[in-house]
Amino acid sequence: MASAWYINQHNGRLRSKISQAMNYWFDNDYDSEDCVERAGKDDGNCPCETPGLWNTNWFDQAIAMPKLIGNTCLLLKKANLTSFEIKKCTIILQRSYGTIDHMSGANMLDVASNSMMLGLFTDQPDLVTEALGHAYSVVKITGGKDDGIRSDGSFMQHRNQLYTGNYGKDYINNLIDFFVQVHDTPLAPANEVQNAFQTLMDGTEWMVISNSPNKSLLWEYSTIGRMISFAVHDMQASDGVAINLTQIAEGTSSWHNASFFKKIVQRLTAKGMKNANQGPLKGTRYFYASDYMVHRGSNFVVTLKMFSERTTNAECVNNQNPFGFHLSDGAIYTYMRGDEYVDVFGAWDWNLVPGTTVDYAGTPLLCEKTRWVGKEDFVGGTAYDHFGIAVMNYQNPYTRSLKWKKTVVFFPDGYAVQIDSIQSKNASALIRTTLDQSRFYEPFYLNSKRKEKSEIVTHKVKRLWHNNVGYYFPDTAHITVDTRWRKSDWESIGVSKGDDEQQLFTATIQHQQTKGTSYIAYMDADPLTFPDNSNASTIQFIGASKNVRGAYYKDHMRSVWSFAFWAPDTYTSPELSIESNQAVTILLYSTHTSGKWTLAVADPTQKLAKVRIRITVSNTKSKLFNIDFPKGNLAGSTVRTDFSFVRFRFSQ
Repeated sequence: MASAWYINQHNGRLRSKISQAMNYWFDNDYDSEDCVERAGKDDGNCPCETPGLWNTNWFDQAIAMPKLIGNTCLLLKKANLTSFEIKKCTIILQRSYGTIDHMSGANMLDVASNSMMLGLFTDQPDLVTEALGHAYSVVKITGGKDDGIRSDGSFMQHRNQLYTGNYGKDYINNLIDFFVQVHDTPLAPANEVQNAFQTLMDGTEWMVISNSPNKSLLWEYSTIGRMISFAVHDMQASDGVAINLTQIAEGTSSWHNASFFKKIVQRLTAKGMKNANQGPLKGTRYFYASDYMVHRGSNFVVTLKMFSERTTNAECVNNQNPFGFHLSDGAIYTYMRGDEYVDVFGAWDWNLVPGTTVDYAGTPLLCEKTRWVGKEDFVGGTAYDHFGIAVMNYQNPYTRSLKWKKTVVFFPDGYAVQIDSIQSKNASALIRTTLDQSRFYEPFYLNSKRKEKSEIVTHKVKRLWHNNVGYYFPDTAHITVDTRWRKSDWESIGVSKGDDEQQLFTATIQHQQTKGTSYIAYMDADPLTFPDNSNASTIQFIGASKNVRGAYYKDHMRSVWSFAFWAPDTYTSPELSIESNQAVTILLYSTHTSGKWTLAVADPTQKLAKVRIRITVSNTKSKLFNIDFPKGNLAGSTVRTDFSFVRFRFSQ
């Protein structure tokens, strides 16, 4: 209403209605300042019977209401506000300003924005400058358990959770507001702030997918944390990417790195969304600070979310996401169209998060037991070009009853998974690995046989196909597929309402006791040609030793070995041998025509100082690499070395 009046300031009737609304809030304001951050708490002077409009969640008093009221007050500043209105506008904004010294991350930017409004409303330029200084102070690369931007481009909040699509989104929006307002003024941010924002946006772009059926952008679900529990109609992070991309280009247009932001905006606003991969962004990227891999092909996106002793799996706050315990247990989301998981979570079986391996129903899913720090340090990965390898050593942090080791290899056509060393303290536990739990797009194929109706089937199979994804099992797997309709229960997982029905495609592997397994998922697989493709695959597993897992990929351009050294060892094949004296992840990339090689290596534990790797190729001398690993905020990142074997060429 205030915005409408600002455009047409001659509308006296509208102005009167705005005053009525404002004064209702002001007349019901609380008096005790303890209601800002200690409302309803025993240690504050704001017990539950305190009169006034306040919430036990501090956010409403410190951020949300000052923002709404502050914007209204600013728009009406020249509208002959009464002394009472001016007083209340000032008091409510001052409450937010009073919290600025102990805020961090996205919350700091919210409070700084409110404080800037206070300075503008009360004509205090020094306060505006102070607020901007506080805002800029948190636009930096953080580490440890601090909230904010990480060196890998992810945004962390609430004890090292990946939250780019929720708190990171708010952080970006607040910064955009600042940048646009101070554009081409002495208050514009310094290069250090510009560079940190570039790091954030560089990572953020990888976490955005296209919902191609309705031509919109979505956050990849592993990046929105507990907001996964909201239905789309609630217009939270699960609804889409609520960032003003045009203003990003506008607010950064005079920066030294303006062209970088312009290109990101062009890619994210490109028209003609035909699949999940928005824009021409392709390749594989590992986010070592957040235990997260993104694999983008020309027409698909696949993500892997893990957690370790450095990160947190999930959280339940305000009764949102009470069943989210398994959301980082090696979760793999597969996007072809982009809408595969839109509004499915109200009907989900939360024991069957895609990509995870669980002792089914062995962990009580309770709000107060959702958030855990991982128990293992060997969680990490290496990425280069269109290839990646990730490892996850897992122990259930709550029950301690299940352990396993998992190696995931990403290649241009899809990904490959090896599950090893499954250990369960519960001999009767049903160990299941979930291939997917998403919307059902009729039909699916089991062993090349078409299935259409709503049903549950269990078979021993070599091949499974659904939604242009073909799963191939080198060893026959015991597969259950459930395509029955399910009623949603949104209230059971949060605060959304609704009981709509969803037809889901749920496919799981049932493990024979604690025996491991492996499978390959081919993207954009045709149901008719898929069987031939899996028999004559470009990807083959390697794993003669329990210490060395991974896969070998070869096409007409290149040969790529993806190695997970779970312990120091040597891998030998007719083409080459490679020895590592540490447990690491390695990509070895050879270009056929040039004879050039690339060695990419990372330390999943983020604790090693160095590694020694020796590579020997047929008919050549061996090469020895002594590699120092990055430290501090860069620990876990990939170290890349280019080299050549002069006399060696692969036949094409």
